Amino acid sequence: MKVAVSIILSFVLFMPVQNSFAVAFCSLRDPLLHIKELYPSYSNFYASVVDVNIIEATMSLNQYKLPFFLHPKEVGKHTVYFIDDESGRIGIVHPRSEFGKWGVIEIVWSLSLEGEILDYRFQRCRDPACKDALSGPVKELFKGISLGNLSRLFNVEGNIAAATAEGLNQDMFETMVKSATKTLILTNSFLGQANP
Repeated sequence: MKVAVSIILSFVLFMPVQNSFAVAFCSLRDPLLHIKELYPSYSNFYASVVDVNIIEATMSLNQYKLPFFLHPKEVGKHTVYFIDDESGRIGIVHPRSEFGKWGVIEIVWSLSLEGEILDYRFQRCRDPACKDALSGPVKELFKGISLGNLSRLFNVEGNIAAATAEGLNQDMFETMVKSATKTLILTNSFLGQANP
């Protein structure tokens, strides 16, 4: 009897903890800081929790024949930020986490309303290569990437291409490509459904 009670009690106590960890991977801890950096002319932003359908996201991933998959915990509910300036809606901020060589790397992606990468910054990164990844040439590699031109990040075999920016190591480049690709796939799957 004691064993059964202990098992049930353990299950009840640890279940909420697991759910809170799943939510933390796509959160923006200081929205004002990141939004101001990515959109200096912004006047307002709206946080929206969107529900990403795993079937739609996986179909998109397969459609583009990408060499990785989405874990079920990478889809579901995501908080994204819709950014406005005086003229109206100007963009989206979508934070994403990806496992890198030095642990979890949290990248805050700035996207156009059409789902094209405009810019990015790191919220968390312990990899020494993060400094190199913020250089102008590296940012230019990602600027303008959308689902329509993802192929420029991959070689003819369908694997992630070699890093072409000077000073950026391949491990960091691959982590960023995975994060950018998943961000575009997930953003595309909810772009029409959530726009406060």
